[in-house]
Amino acid sequence: MKYMNKIKLKNILRYKTTSSFIMFFAISFFFYFTANGFFSVRNLSNLIEVVPELGLIVVGMTVLLIAGEFDLSVGSIFAFCPILLAFVINNLGTNLWISIALVILVSCLIGAINGIVTLKLQIPSFVTTLGGMMLYRGLGLMLTGGTPPAFPQKLIPLKEIMTSKTGPFINLFIFYVVVVAIIWLVLERSRYGNWIFATGADKEIAQMRGIDITKVKFASFVLASVLAGIAGIIQACRLYTILPTAGTGYELDAIAGAVIGGTSLRGGEGDLVGAFIGAFVIRSIGSGLVLMGAPGYYIRIFVSLVLVFAVVFQIFIKNKIYRMR
Repeated sequence: MKYMNKIKLKNILRYKTTSSFIMFFAISFFFYFTANGFFSVRNLSNLIEVVPELGLIVVGMTVLLIAGEFDLSVGSIFAFCPILLAFVINNLGTNLWISIALVILVSCLIGAINGIVTLKLQIPSFVTTLGGMMLYRGLGLMLTGGTPPAFPQKLIPLKEIMTSKTGPFINLFIFYVVVVAIIWLVLERSRYGNWIFATGADKEIAQMRGIDITKVKFASFVLASVLAGIAGIIQACRLYTILPTAGTGYELDAIAGAVIGGTSLRGGEGDLVGAFIGAFVIRSIGSGLVLMGAPGYYIRIFVSLVLVFAVVFQIFIKNKIYRMR
């Protein structure tokens, strides 16, 4: 009987999402008793509404971390893309969908630049994307003068689409779930997904198996950048305003969400379901603290503690599995 229980526990611990589920339930349990109205319909609706913006960045960061790299510029891209979209529409007068396509193309270019500089010039992604973080934030402030630009009237139809509901869920959340599902299928059910995991786990072995690790990492940089740009446009539509300071600190929140979701900072390990939950954990912390009446800067303290605990807990699980062999 004891042996059977040991086997069951080992199988449970082997699931990639075990640690993230435990973290999510622990955070929810804590705020259930400390934050009045945390499980109210209104708060849960607000949570579902704001999760996609950070969640898309977490997804992109998760794929990049699995591939063995990371991107510190995603928060600045998040702010820069809607600013660029407003600039294109207000100054060039182009069609809404053409303008969005142009901005997404620019986000692809940003990701491509990050990838080329990192992979071709052999510069660590930390340095490359740290420079990008300051560059794109500066460009956004330069285009706006540090003040929110006029919200383009042409964006109103997109705002209405994203903020409308299909059944009980807001459309932007449905869009987020669809994106997560598609990328999950690629990661878990395709040869390319295997290449991403193999590249992050051991690039030398991956190369010996014929995997082009440069192309895999390059595509991951582009994906992270595109998702950050789309997330920024989503927030601008939801808030009906474009903020030059938007996304500040999101690069660290994205890394935290990915790690809470079970992604290893060393590469080769990760899970999008865990990343999905990790984004909810980060947003739940912010929501719970607001309901508690705590100052906004407390979120950094809580996120840092949860991040450290997530890493320690993952190490504990791995050691537990090893001892059960």
